[in-house]
Amino acid sequence: MSNHWFPGHMAKARRLMSEHISNIDCIIEVRDARLPLSSTNPMLQELKGSKPTLILFSKSDLSDEKMNESFKQYFDQHQQPTLFLNSLHVSARNKVLKALDQALEPKRLKDKSKGIQFRMYKIMVVGIPNVGKSTLINTLARKRVVEVANKPGVTQSLKWLNIDNKYMLMDTPGVLWPKFEDPKTGTKIALCHSMKEGVVNIEEVVKYAFSFMKEHYPHLLNSKPEEEVGDIIETALQAIKKNSLSLTDEEALLTLYRDIKEGRLGRITYDRIED
Repeated sequence: MSNHWFPGHMAKARRLMSEHISNIDCIIEVRDARLPLSSTNPMLQELKGSKPTLILFSKSDLSDEKMNESFKQYFDQHQQPTLFLNSLHVSARNKVLKALDQALEPKRLKDKSKGIQFRMYKIMVVGIPNVGKSTLINTLARKRVVEVANKPGVTQSLKWLNIDNKYMLMDTPGVLWPKFEDPKTGTKIALCHSMKEGVVNIEEVVKYAFSFMKEHYPHLLNSKPEEEVGDIIETALQAIKKNSLSLTDEEALLTLYRDIKEGRLGRITYDRIED
């Protein structure tokens, strides 16, 4: 799926983030665990520079457990602090705060050498749309301080939030980049709830998902090895229509697309380390 766009609020968000970045002590980059590589924004990599960064892989309950382990090892080898997380789990807050403490330890020691015993550290939370930033912030704050919705584009401004006596968080809008160099990147992002449905070629994206499952997760498909992807999709659509006779073909396809995005077909990781 090719995509060449850059909504106005995203351009504004990028500009505001670049204005604040010099005052930030640490970055939390939230990525979708189903897309450990594809759900990072190249512009964010450029923006953050050498700032200490903790990568949180959200929605890890929807991704392939074995691939979570493989990617954890991959990032450990690159000395990149990471945490695979279900932000709604009761243990999430303590895990994130512990990882933040570790990421900021060099800065804390540097402050101590300058005679600074205590100060609030400023953390910028970044990521592509609908990747779980707001859910994470509410978990850290132990209350609903930002709006959460299962669709992209809800947060459209920068907000400072105190989550405890050590950290201030800046919530930022989800930002995509103007053009996907690899069309597959746009397709993968569309499979993980980070694009508005109105800009997605749903038929193309569903076909990609089923082709990927046929190759990497055949056990998730109720099909025979020799069946063509188109036939497997048609069987799935007919099953959806049988359960709701009033659905049109287009509505059945949309239902199937949403089932994939919500993880109802099973736990899938769309990235591979060799990619």
